[in-house]
Amino acid sequence: MNTENNKRYMTTEENILNAYNRLASSKRVDQITVSDICRTAGIHRTSFYGHFQDIHTLQSKVDALQMQKLLDCFMQGGTWNLKEGLQMQLQFFYDNRSILKKNLRSEANENRFFDFLSGQMTDRFKESFQKRFHSEDEIELNYQKEFLTMGTLAILKKWILSDCQESYEKIAKILYSLYVAPSDAD
Repeated sequence: MNTENNKRYMTTEENILNAYNRLASSKRVDQITVSDICRTAGIHRTSFYGHFQDIHTLQSKVDALQMQKLLDCFMQGGTWNLKEGLQMQLQFFYDNRSILKKNLRSEANENRFFDFLSGQMTDRFKESFQKRFHSEDEIELNYQKEFLTMGTLAILKKWILSDCQESYEKIAKILYSLYVAPSDAD
């Protein structure tokens, strides 16, 4: 494939992703259609299908890009920083609270948010969990991970649905205290 075609392909995909994000700011994501995307991006359906199999494939790509962006919040100066990462991530949630609030009112979208959050509870948190809860084995650690994931989701959902009345710094502090052992906290 020559460079011009490659550039055109990348530009079209970027237009599709931008169209999805613009639409997500005004509609629930489960109401966005391929026609909406094509109209907003100014492309034909064949162009959309040249990039994505369906709307769900597009949503998965958007989720993956957002997940990577949010995980990058935790990398400060090349090292993993839970405290700063939580604060940056919660600021992102705060800045996008109207979109999140709209989408958390749908069970399907709440499940997508849960899957997104669960994806963050990777091996990066494993050491923190083991220190915090003195996990004896992988089974115990998996239950603790589930407990923290569901608890975190409940806190975020309550915070977002209450129009983020508390500062994102306060919520970050609450979550940080849950993730680390008291002896590890600042």
